[in-house]
Amino acid sequence: MARVPETSHCSTLSSCPCTLTHNTPQCVTSTLCAGVLCAGVLCAGVLAENNSADSFSVRLVGPSRCEGEVEFQRPGLDWTTVDPWSVTLGFGARLCSALDCGTVLSVERKTGPERKVLTVSNNCEETSVSRCFKTETSSSDQSLELKCSESVRLVSGSGLCSGSVQIWDGSWTGVCDGDLDQRGAEVLCRELDCGAPSLLQGALSPLGQTFHCEGHESALMDCPRSNSSTCSSGATVNLTCSEPLRLVGGASRCAGTVEMRVRGEWRRVFESYGPYEKEAAVGVCRDLDCGSAVYGESRDDFPEGPVWRVSSDCVNRKSSVRGCVSAVSSSSEGLDVVCSDSVRLVSGSGLCSGSVQIWDGSWTGVCDGDLDQRGAEVLCRELDCGAPSLLQGALSPLGQTFHCEGHESALMDCPRSNSRTCSSGATVNLTCSEPLRLVGGASRCAGTVEVRVRGEWRRVDEAYGVWDPQDTAVVCRDLNCGSAVYGEERSDFPEGPVWTVSPDCVFKSSVRGCVSGSDFSSKGVEVKCSVAPDECQV
Repeated sequence: MARVPETSHCSTLSSCPCTLTHNTPQCVTSTLCAGVLCAGVLCAGVLAENNSADSFSVRLVGPSRCEGEVEFQRPGLDWTTVDPWSVTLGFGARLCSALDCGTVLSVERKTGPERKVLTVSNNCEETSVSRCFKTETSSSDQSLELKCSESVRLVSGSGLCSGSVQIWDGSWTGVCDGDLDQRGAEVLCRELDCGAPSLLQGALSPLGQTFHCEGHESALMDCPRSNSSTCSSGATVNLTCSEPLRLVGGASRCAGTVEMRVRGEWRRVFESYGPYEKEAAVGVCRDLDCGSAVYGESRDDFPEGPVWRVSSDCVNRKSSVRGCVSAVSSSSEGLDVVCSDSVRLVSGSGLCSGSVQIWDGSWTGVCDGDLDQRGAEVLCRELDCGAPSLLQGALSPLGQTFHCEGHESALMDCPRSNSRTCSSGATVNLTCSEPLRLVGGASRCAGTVEVRVRGEWRRVDEAYGVWDPQDTAVVCRDLNCGSAVYGEERSDFPEGPVWTVSPDCVFKSSVRGCVSGSDFSSKGVEVKCSVAPDECQV
């Protein structure tokens, strides 16, 4: 995108490449006027995509080329402001990229005169940004403010806080191996509103670096520079900053109420786009480098106050929690999460199966033969799952690393010996049964659905949807009870505590994986499956 030099200016509004809209000078559609002063307003760049059906323009109107109010235009139509409600930081990152700016820093609400606004589709994954904007407009006094970094960005990373380091020097240029030291990395992570650097690849030596930071600078480009060089392909610094995320008030750093820092402010997280607390918990545990998610539960008994809204449906698409933060809101709700501190199951079909890993300064696989049946029972119980139903790789109890008696509350509480590193593919794979049962029926494959969460069995109350045959089939599958015969919602149970689940989630996962909280209700679900082949009818 071509840019007008920042020294460009205009003496009168009539000669300025801007137009008055809502009594505010704004860039006209025909000019890419980044850095042009128009009646005291520094215009932002305008991106125009002219590829047939996806033709559109987007611009920022505000104090700098990478900060301001978002406006969107399709050919032949007026510029229209954007409704901030469903816009996440992740989508803001796409807009920053489209405007040739750096990393997204914030998406905020701006209150002004009521006018037409465009809505963005929730968690839009369309290849073209234009297809994320809905065609119909509505009236609102809220608009979207976007702020991007101007002179530094991380590209091709796994999230907003990792990637290859690039700086703006008339064009985006990679920072070379050895040009950035630890203090420079700290400045960069802070500038991008991320946590401290957790991995810096390519910073070979502080002797020849380009950036000489002391650590207190607010931006990388504020650091003195020398030895500027152009990097060959693949020779750039790769940086991973930690996610600005924490759990507070729990028994460990891997348990408590979820809080996120955005723009330097820690706030409670409010899960706002559907009953996907377990998905949010999985994302939180992943981003904190904790173990497996044990549970996630929404609560509404916090003091009313500002929160960061998060879409768990977005988190479930493998994005970071921070990338799924939307504009600020006020609520008494929050999200409690518990992760296992030092053990996890990875690459399994659900929360209760996978390859066993332990935390020993880094995540390490548990080798074949290092875990026996009692150790597996401890591990399944620690993860709030049922008894082990399949243990692959535990060849013999004679050489195992973990010597559990079976009563321990955590695998790492068991005495250990013979610690070793496993070769690829030689780790123990474990499947724990789902903590699920049917009670009050003629057999174990018929009755009222109950699930155990945090050691407590409760009846299931469907919420946020309708229980259908697919959900019944999941219950029968997880209980190894053959095929579904029928499933029926009832509201004539004795009033009592229940676990609320989303049926819309169950058929994609498991009953436990879709528990969204607790309630007091007379509702429940009755299920009957075909009896397992090896079981007689009572």
